[in-house]
Amino acid sequence: TLEQAGDARRARVSLRRGLEAFPRNAELWRRLAELAKLQGDYAGARAYYGRAVDCSPRCFAAWDAWARMELHAYRNARAAAKVAERGLRASGAWRRDVPESARLWHAYGLALTKRWAPSHATKRALSSRRRPSFFSTAHDADVLGSNDTNDEPHERKPRSKRLADSRRAKKQLEARLEELPPTRA
Repeated sequence: TLEQAGDARRARVSLRRGLEAFPRNAELWRRLAELAKLQGDYAGARAYYGRAVDCSPRCFAAWDAWARMELHAYRNARAAAKVAERGLRASGAWRRDVPESARLWHAYGLALTKRWAPSHATKRALSSRRRPSFFSTAHDADVLGSNDTNDEPHERKPRSKRLADSRRAKKQLEARLEELPPTRA
């Protein structure tokens, strides 16, 4: 794409032309937001992401990118968690399994761990919704229990330590999930 080629002006003109023809195209608004974000115009990116999700509440890529921008560019975990939660609720992923929402759930988990201690973030996330079936329990524990300051992979622990951590986290999460009231499918 033109954005990747470094021709931001031509990319912006091309996206604007597309939006004149298709003003309700969420993907074009999302790409314009990405371009603004690449140029450091975070306020503009925020507005374009808002237009993208207004056009299509199920545009998970826009919700995800917006939440991660709030988290990394603004270092605002509270706003990132609110954006991610709004996206999950607006798209219907908050109440039912939507496999396309996995990255957005991940962004939500990252925002929660930045805002609260990992154990509190895990409890908060688990108490606010049932765990989607497409997540493994160990993956949930790793995402929600992470102490990382960014979402980059962390140093690898020895396999035996990883397995022990995974089993312990799985038992803790399963115990917590059993305490939750059943939800409608």
